Amino acid sequence: MLEDAERARAALATRLELPRGYDATIAVGLAAVVAAGAIDVGTGDAVWGKVLVAVVLFAFAVAGSRQVHRFRELNGVWISGLRRGATIPATLAALAIYVAAVFGAAAAADAGLWGVVALIAIGCGAGYWLASRWWMRLYCREHGA
Repeated sequence: MLEDAERARAALATRLELPRGYDATIAVGLAAVVAAGAIDVGTGDAVWGKVLVAVVLFAFAVAGSRQVHRFRELNGVWISGLRRGATIPATLAALAIYVAAVFGAAAAADAGLWGVVALIAIGCGAGYWLASRWWMRLYCREHGA
């Protein structure tokens, strides 16, 4: 029975597909979250900064949930990015990119360096996109695809 499960997982890995725009949607969403958080930091106690963060987080949650649904429809399963195995380096890289971007963008916003905030947010999105692609390659390789 265990061998059957292993064969099924390997078969899934050979046909696993990402929905069109999956990585891009998440990457743009993360970039927007980083930028909105930095704007909130840079505007101090302004209520609109907090509203912006709430709106961006809500939009990101809706878009991300939609992409998870599309992934499940396309593949018949969901694979957590926080799983054990060969994908851990890519997961940690994505986390490090995001954390560095949040702190870097906040510091840049606090100093009024809005161009730097934009570059950091864009870099976060691009970094996530690359880490996500790497994650998928590692997952497929781990399972013989």
